[in-house]
Amino acid sequence: MAIIFLIISAIDLILRGEHIANVDAIIAYYFLVIGVLNLLFEYWNESFQKLRIIVSLILLSVLIYYTPEVTKIYPKAYYLPIIILILFLVYQFLRKFYI
Repeated sequence: MAIIFLIISAIDLILRGEHIANVDAIIAYYFLVIGVLNLLFEYWNESFQKLRIIVSLILLSVLIYYTPEVTKIYPKAYYLPIIILILFLVYQFLRKFYI
């Protein structure tokens, strides 16, 4: 996701302007930081994969919510990680009982 947002940031810099490109770069940075933290935790302990996913999505939502540059351009962007988290939990619940 970080690489995708960096590519989007470059395209936005060309087409839409520097301010929106900076916002996309901030989101890409958040994905990079969360990815590195996940790799460090995975290196120490390979268990708790589902817990890492849940914590990562909540952390991403909090970071987006408390970044004024992001919420000015994308006011409800912090909902997206929460929606993905809910879908993930529903999938895990359904998989446990039906698959």
